[in-house]
Amino acid sequence: MGVEEFKKHEKEVISHNMILDSVGNGNMADNYQIFRSLSGQMIYASTDAGIGENRNDDRVIIKLSLEEFTILDGMDSSIPSKILAEVILNGQDEIEQSVRNGVESLKSENVHKGVCLISVKKHDQTLKFKQAGDCGAMVFTSDGKIKFVADDSSQINQNITILPVDLTDVGIERDKQSLVDTLPNNFISAGGGNLYKHDDVRCEKGDIVILFSDFLWSNFSKRELSFIVKEYKTPEDIFKKISHVTYLKMKSEIGSALSYKGFDSLGEKMKVYYGGDHVPQIDNQSLLLFQM
Repeated sequence: MGVEEFKKHEKEVISHNMILDSVGNGNMADNYQIFRSLSGQMIYASTDAGIGENRNDDRVIIKLSLEEFTILDGMDSSIPSKILAEVILNGQDEIEQSVRNGVESLKSENVHKGVCLISVKKHDQTLKFKQAGDCGAMVFTSDGKIKFVADDSSQINQNITILPVDLTDVGIERDKQSLVDTLPNNFISAGGGNLYKHDDVRCEKGDIVILFSDFLWSNFSKRELSFIVKEYKTPEDIFKKISHVTYLKMKSEIGSALSYKGFDSLGEKMKVYYGGDHVPQIDNQSLLLFQM
């Protein structure tokens, strides 16, 4: 679908802090909001339950007053993201302190589910990213080249625990083998949670910045996203294209992929059918995008 085929809507430009929590209809392009940052950038953002989901565990927090934008991805519950979003929105502290305050709120409410997070704070042409879990962020040059990626692999070396494992039953002596837990407690819950601080990203005018919950990793490769940025140019059209393709991927019937012959696995058939590198996955979805 070309950009010219997208529905054109006159949108109000919002100039106040806000939490987005829409259930939506599966296509974020139908319910996105436009915000104007203090430095003049237009911020395009939306959240949606996605196809086949009737509850949205995600939240998007727009803090224009601090030029700080955050996505929360709830884990099997919308309660922790709801509580934490309100704490972040109402706090004037750095995101780390807001998270600490949010953890205390989760404890007081006896909420034991978790939430993942990606946050960015703008300072002139510099971006400061903070992360917990598998939400993500990418920065592209205006011609689609990848400049920065924040994914959960960035956090592997944080809080690593060495777990000695007795493997004598398979012929390995205990003192010669151990397993490394490379999945630390890197989400936020009543039990705590530390934010991973990425190196500051220095941007040039025209760079495209995208924040998202983990639906994007499930439905797009980095190569596909790079192509979309290169082809669709403007932040609004990039946002709409990602939203529209996500909707199609989530809505398409798996059975249609089975008509492809000559592939050994359903996964390979799915990749061909959906025209991308990743097999689609139904999930809540949150997306935030702007141009420096």
